[in-house]
Amino acid sequence: MTINSKPSHIYHTQIILIFSFIFCIIIGSGVYGFGNDWYAAYFKSNLDWNYWYRDQLGWRISTLTIYGFHIGVYVTTFILVCSSGILIENFFKLKKINSVSYFSIILFIVIHTWPIIMSTSNAMRQGLSMSFLFFFISAYMNDKKFLGFFFILLATFTHTSGPFYFILYIAMQSLLFLSKFFVKNYSLALIYFVTSFLLSILIYVLLSMFVPIESATRIIHGDFRLPFMIINLSFILFFTYNYELLLNNPVNIFVYLFSSIALVLLFMGYNWQYERICMMMLIPYILTIGIYIKKIYAIAYYFIVFGMLLSLTFLTGMYESFK
Repeated sequence: MTINSKPSHIYHTQIILIFSFIFCIIIGSGVYGFGNDWYAAYFKSNLDWNYWYRDQLGWRISTLTIYGFHIGVYVTTFILVCSSGILIENFFKLKKINSVSYFSIILFIVIHTWPIIMSTSNAMRQGLSMSFLFFFISAYMNDKKFLGFFFILLATFTHTSGPFYFILYIAMQSLLFLSKFFVKNYSLALIYFVTSFLLSILIYVLLSMFVPIESATRIIHGDFRLPFMIINLSFILFFTYNYELLLNNPVNIFVYLFSSIALVLLFMGYNWQYERICMMMLIPYILTIGIYIKKIYAIAYYFIVFGMLLSLTFLTGMYESFK
């Protein structure tokens, strides 16, 4: 899924920067209100609770305050919109979707959907980690491996879920390395499956040892476990059947491994943790599906699916949670 070197879409870049700047001003000014987590912690200045070493970068960015002015919410929102725009642009390049108007509409819709809007002033550290994952995927789509490694490191140290994605990154790199020694495709397909299975066992053991299930590990609002489980299983089945799409394709490998490992959290009873990590991958999921749809249908697909996600965001009362 590597993008060939072509002249950059200057208009898309300008749109991304304009949207990022305007939206961060709107969010930072409290036009939409702020989430519960904002009033619980994120409004504080340069917060450092020192709970987990991997949280430190996330706390520093989200609560960044200079001379009494809280700019963390502005910076977080800017990164969220910028990473979303770059991710969408890269997938659109693959589909040769060049319409500036269409790109603007889709980006506007996406930044108002659940994964983004709920991360601007609520799940801010999680949103930052998600944004760096978006940058990581975009870097690998352009075959910029060192840059991708840099962003996966940032994702690792901005939220408690970060090490989970770093493990996936190591597994992805290992599969890419092993692919050099196998000529037959079906042999590689077996290696991918076995790696996914062994990684699932590893995650199970690590969670059992270091992350005991608490009584509070439940779905707090809407229960999205079933839809996410269907998505995870669908991607596993799709890539298992079309295993040639995994060959030397880091993005597809990463998504495939994530789909397998995420189910471990679900079946172990880590309900809201499962929902959160799936939320972080929801936009890449949607964009990835569009790659394998004919361009004329993909355009309609992106509009309809992201439109449905926006409607779901409103219908579940997520905007009403802002104060």
